[in-house]
Amino acid sequence: MEKQRLNEDQYIAKLNERLQQHPDYVPGMAFLPYPDGARGGNIRGIGISEIRFNHVFMDANLEVQAEYDLEPTYAGFQRQVTG
Repeated sequence: MEKQRLNEDQYIAKLNERLQQHPDYVPGMAFLPYPDGARGGNIRGIGISEIRFNHVFMDANLEVQAEYDLEPTYAGFQRQVTG
């Protein structure tokens, strides 16, 4: 089955949705566009708001990657999630 394709904004929204569903989620944790405040084709990558609880971010990231394909509008988009 082909995975649904998401743009950068949709992908980050889906990551945050899954993150908040994780049992170890702590308010304030979030996937963030890089650079800060970027939207759509201006997003160059994805960052995280916390350096603690990396397993929570990785679990959410792996779930979303398994279900969705990112179709970036910016050719230099960095797919790795780093903190």
